[in-house]
Amino acid sequence: MKNKGFLYIFVIPVLITLYGFFQLYRMNDGVSPSDYGYDYNEMALRHFLSTIGLISSLLSLFISGAAMALCRYSTTVARKSQNTLVIMFNRCRKVFPFMMLGQIVFCGLSIIFYAFSEIAWIVSAFEMDTGSYKLLTLIGMGVLGVLWILIKSLINIKNCFAMFQPTPSLVIGHNVSEQQAAGLWQWVRELAAKINAVIPDNIVVGMEECFYVTANSVQLVDGEHLTGNTLYFPVTYARFMSEDEIAAVVGHELGHFTGQDTQYSLRFTPLYSGLQNSLEQVAIKAMGNSWIDNIVIYPALYIGNYFLKNLDETVNYWSRIREHAADAVGAKASSEQAFSSALLRICALSDDISQQIHRLYQGKFNDPDLAATVFEALKSRETIDAKAQLENSTIHPLDSHPPTSLRIAALNVQVDDALLIQASRPVSEHDYHNMDKWFADPQGLCQQLTQALKKELGEQGEQIRKELEAVSQIVAPEETLTFRLGKKNVWFMGGFAMVLFIIAAWVTSLIFSGPGAAGSTQVKVAAWTAGFSLFFALASVAMYRKTLQPLFTLSNDSILSVQLNKPVMLVDIEDISMRVIQSNCYLDLIMREDAELPISLLGRFSRSIAVVTKKHKITMIIAGTLLKEGCNEKISFDELYELLAKYLQAAHARRVLIELNS
Repeated sequence: MKNKGFLYIFVIPVLITLYGFFQLYRMNDGVSPSDYGYDYNEMALRHFLSTIGLISSLLSLFISGAAMALCRYSTTVARKSQNTLVIMFNRCRKVFPFMMLGQIVFCGLSIIFYAFSEIAWIVSAFEMDTGSYKLLTLIGMGVLGVLWILIKSLINIKNCFAMFQPTPSLVIGHNVSEQQAAGLWQWVRELAAKINAVIPDNIVVGMEECFYVTANSVQLVDGEHLTGNTLYFPVTYARFMSEDEIAAVVGHELGHFTGQDTQYSLRFTPLYSGLQNSLEQVAIKAMGNSWIDNIVIYPALYIGNYFLKNLDETVNYWSRIREHAADAVGAKASSEQAFSSALLRICALSDDISQQIHRLYQGKFNDPDLAATVFEALKSRETIDAKAQLENSTIHPLDSHPPTSLRIAALNVQVDDALLIQASRPVSEHDYHNMDKWFADPQGLCQQLTQALKKELGEQGEQIRKELEAVSQIVAPEETLTFRLGKKNVWFMGGFAMVLFIIAAWVTSLIFSGPGAAGSTQVKVAAWTAGFSLFFALASVAMYRKTLQPLFTLSNDSILSVQLNKPVMLVDIEDISMRVIQSNCYLDLIMREDAELPISLLGRFSRSIAVVTKKHKITMIIAGTLLKEGCNEKISFDELYELLAKYLQAAHARRVLIELNS
């Protein structure tokens, strides 16, 4: 587990618990209540509040430990069998929402009761003056903040308990009936009987994805809702594969519905997919940016993340076993050679198919049949480069696959010339028309699917394009802002240096004007004061020099500074983060890994912009105030962050638009 996760799950509850023990210790240190000027009832109230707070924090700590133990135990036991994984997951998905909710409630209640105990102590131990009322106000605001977090958590309780529910998969395709694809249905039934697999309840023919099966509910774009086992059959791939290769791939997919895999796919996979999406949504709705959010809510969210992380490891463990087992079933449905050839050919075809789908997405595809267009594009090639696909993986919308070379090796198939020639063969009319016996009107079906895909992707692309255009226009092309550091810190440092100089001069005058020899203490005070005066004077001069030139200039595509040898392109910035420590702001520009970083032109003690090569980021150190050049308008750190975020969004939107239009 990362240190940050451990901090929130254990360290924060431990610190809160220790604070409760500290409160009780203060009340039981052997001092009589009358010594402090308050009576027994006030002491009893404080003792009661602290005790309830301590019990709440102990329960919070217990929940953290119990959740971690349950998670570790469950994921360890789940490696015994897939059925055990399903059982343990179902148990955890019922218990963990209660644990997360309990963690939030007990952690928040402990803080509230501790705060009330402190309020009782302040009221009873001190005479109430202006300072005391201010302190009580601050504590009261903190209590209200915690109460609001708890109320917000209870309002979102449905989200917490719904996080483990499956969500339907949205699919662009057509659910073919027996009349539309009698040959395909008969062929799939015979194939399922051959490998002793479950016959799918639905066969959805599409063009966008590769072969897959799912037990999750499926929502088609035409409004039809499918339940049960669904086989997705892509004509864009099947058109260019032999019947043996298709049988091997479909056999592999149906192999996920054999033996324990059936229950795994039916009961676990849909819920697991829903968990991954829903937990992120719950985190977005529950988390805030205040310190109260960090203390009260983060421990519960990190418990959920810890559960998901450990579950991921177990799921990946069984996923590798499942894939190799399904590969063996696919080979049984046809042959090891045909299945290996199919894997390589699918990987080799994916780029050409994706290019044409990308044209659909851009609104540049005008042909009536996507499969026919791909066929014409591939027909002119002498071969398809299958050898280059050995380290690639077949595309799957619901799962991840091992590299193709490992899957072929697990079948004891040699990657020889015969296999590569078979997988790299040019497309042929025979392969293209081998599905005529499966569909009543294959050409009409492909045209229908092409139009549906064109319509759906075109609408999605147009909507995204409009959103990108709106974002790209939030910053005018000619808009340029220049910022420089204010002189606030300069005057502070200079004034402090002047005060120290006056003190040094005064002490020196006492030394020379007083009777007798000067004392060593006076000499030391004068020397040290003069030294500090010189130090702060030099610091103020250095700060003044930084204010004479702009810190940076922000344009619609870059950040330019005299401290760097070249502009920082906004499209090279992946993210920005800001830390404010006292009156200084540290603004981090997280750069893309492949972006070339600029070089700092100033020394370490002279620069305000540092290039951190190891962390691939650029840090701006803004000491004091920041001013817009020209109007000398002061800009707050939050305003600067929002401004940079706006420019960054606009720059990235323009880049995506250029890619879409290219």
